[in-house]
Amino acid sequence: MVRSSPHNTRKIAVELLEKIDTSVAPSQMLLEQAFREYTLPYHDRALIKETVWGVLRNRNLLDWIINREIKIDQIKKECMNFLRVGTYQLHFLDKIPSYAVLNEVVGAITHKKNKGFVNAVLRKISNQKSIQPSVAQFENLADYLATKYSHPHWIVDLLIQNFGKEKAVEVLQYNNEESLSCIRVNKLRIGRNQLLEKLKAKDIEVSKTPTSPDGLIIHTKGVQINKLDVYTGGGCDIQKESSQLVSFIVNPLNHERILDACAGSGGKTLHMSALMKNTGEVTALDKNINALDRLRTNQNRLAVKNIKVFQKDFLHFESRIPFDKILIDAPCSGLGTMSRNPEIRFRKQTKDVHTLSQLQASLLEKAAQCIKPQGILVYSVCTFTNEETERVITSFLSSHKDFQLLHIPQKYIPKNSRYTKGKLLIFPHEGMEGFFIAMMERLTIT
Repeated sequence: MVRSSPHNTRKIAVELLEKIDTSVAPSQMLLEQAFREYTLPYHDRALIKETVWGVLRNRNLLDWIINREIKIDQIKKECMNFLRVGTYQLHFLDKIPSYAVLNEVVGAITHKKNKGFVNAVLRKISNQKSIQPSVAQFENLADYLATKYSHPHWIVDLLIQNFGKEKAVEVLQYNNEESLSCIRVNKLRIGRNQLLEKLKAKDIEVSKTPTSPDGLIIHTKGVQINKLDVYTGGGCDIQKESSQLVSFIVNPLNHERILDACAGSGGKTLHMSALMKNTGEVTALDKNINALDRLRTNQNRLAVKNIKVFQKDFLHFESRIPFDKILIDAPCSGLGTMSRNPEIRFRKQTKDVHTLSQLQASLLEKAAQCIKPQGILVYSVCTFTNEETERVITSFLSSHKDFQLLHIPQKYIPKNSRYTKGKLLIFPHEGMEGFFIAMMERLTIT
């Protein structure tokens, strides 16, 4: 049901935050559902999205600010997100007057006693807008960074241990910035320069991706890419640059048989098909029927014709003929996508990483049985934990002497990355998400 009567945007933001706290669905999906439910002008939708993602990206910091006025454990659960929304808007959205924030937030609360409580706390907070944490207020650097950049302590520790303080802070900062939109040009329909000019003609600021030959970065905020005629007409797909690089590293050639073993909604499947110019065959597997439905919809939109789609768990898949190349874009913790999926930081735990690494190892083991000699196996995950990246590949190669790492072409190695033979770790930065990609070849054993 679509609701068109006037609504309190702060109340909608709080409702969304409560749903995100109890759901496994991506925050972007829940936002889209809310915008379908409520008929809202653009500026209200923008404020809700800014507030919801702002609270998620700064939750630890907001709680620290609130805790200075009243201990968190003394706050009723139903008041917490109202306080976070109010505190975020008071501290981060300078264009909204303090009285307007207080009026709207308090006005969204139905319980009279809760109204008075939230109003009193937010009034105190409104008088200390400039307050920020300092290192001296915390026992150690990790505690300070976990609060300032609102990441769980285990992620902060992981970043510092694996990459050092400077790179850790760089990644934490990037995760709290709004992610730039990135599209992949569908060269089955249009060239990159041609699409770039079409977007500029719509007053959209756009630039070429520095590493992917098929990518464009959208710098103009608020562009609804999926409503543009260049999208609906099949001229492009929404895909981050690091994700595009995976398909280039697979390097699918005309007339080869390719397997995308964990295809999901098919971003890489569709890209590989385009690189093959609709020749050969790409087999796309996934357990999730909804994801495969999106793949089929995009397949028609993008004029892709050489894909066979099966709802199947790869671990139970059988093929009589081995594949030339296999892509294992494995389920992972997704920590490289925290800029556009800020809720991930509070949903994932270290035990999830361990469970996922076991699944990833099983997927590689299965792939080894399905690839022909001299075939190429590419493993990718949108995360940076050592357990899901280096360790998975090291373990696989130690038990499969018939596989070796292959050098990834230099032209596909971005500047902000770490590379050793066959293993590429991309740090999240402008237009790119955090990704790990490994390229291996099956040897001919005589």
